[in-house]
Amino acid sequence: MCGIAGYKTSRWVDDAVLPRMVEALHHRGPDGAGFFRDGDFAGGMRRLAIVDLAHGEQPFRTEDGTITMFYNGEIYNYRELRQRLEAKGYRFRSNCDGEVIPFLYRERGEKLFELLDGMFAVGLWIASEQKLILARDIPGEKPLHYAELAPGEIVFGSEIEALKPFLGIDLSLDRQALWDFPTFLWIPEPRTVYRGIKALPRSHILIADAKGSRLQRFENKFNLAPLCGRDDADVVAETQRVVEEAVKSRLLSDVPVGSFLSGGLDSSIVATISAKHLSTLDTFSVGFEDIDDPYHGRADESQAAADTAARIGARHHTIRVTGRTFKDEIDRFCRHGDQPFAVSSGFGILAVSKAAREAGIKVLMTGDGADEMFGG
Repeated sequence: MCGIAGYKTSRWVDDAVLPRMVEALHHRGPDGAGFFRDGDFAGGMRRLAIVDLAHGEQPFRTEDGTITMFYNGEIYNYRELRQRLEAKGYRFRSNCDGEVIPFLYRERGEKLFELLDGMFAVGLWIASEQKLILARDIPGEKPLHYAELAPGEIVFGSEIEALKPFLGIDLSLDRQALWDFPTFLWIPEPRTVYRGIKALPRSHILIADAKGSRLQRFENKFNLAPLCGRDDADVVAETQRVVEEAVKSRLLSDVPVGSFLSGGLDSSIVATISAKHLSTLDTFSVGFEDIDDPYHGRADESQAAADTAARIGARHHTIRVTGRTFKDEIDRFCRHGDQPFAVSSGFGILAVSKAAREAGIKVLMTGDGADEMFGG
């Protein structure tokens, strides 16, 4: 988890603004920072070092300096993309997955994002055209927010807090967003709690240049053929193949990897496959006071998680969460939530993430969307 922030504007901006924007993302990337300025553009990032720890500093730039990129995420098919680029003569300075992006722009222009199998938030500066391109991955896993100051003038950041140091953004409350909040328990994108700040829609790019600003959707070329009409055994085998490949591709890391493990079907699948492909795996589970919840049944699944961890040979950690934990952590939870968010399971995720970091684990496998696929 890294954080990116920056702006493209012709108005005067205090030199201290960009460092403050980037510092607001320190918790996303405590391992380093990078900055870049060119004309009307300024960008920066905080790095959480996961791949190529020694050479992964950003921004990534082409050798002639015409294309500069700040990036948060992971590209799972980067090895295949890199091989194609190297065969065309491109030279890389690191083993980082994101370095393929500026070179792909030279080959495919704005269509490059159709080639990326991964999660990403990207800020791409094309110096020769004085053009800023922002992009967000297909499922919208990586956050990216922006404010439009004027046509073609944009401020952006991985979190809303990173935009606030930039003066002139409309921070009045969006009343429609507040109306929607009790219905959904969060604010549906692209709205945010502020009128002047929007979330970049998933699978979209935003282009800001002399012509103004415009949003464009890019095609999802990773959709699989429908399974309708195939027999059960074929569907089960294909599901197993896809899930196994998905989990294996996400184990890309030069630091130790752990996994969330609730004891449910989805996290057990992810942890089991991860353990098969890693020499060691730490698993983390939340243990609640064992209350019979009328909506969810028994709340505490920690014993089932521990049993699964023992079967797959993982080193297991159970983090006990009580009512006092919720009370003590509510300020931190609200701060990192960035805007109104009322899904209480986030407290457990916060507790697990904190415990994992204290155990020296920077990468945790989880299952975004797994509840929809495997019934929770």
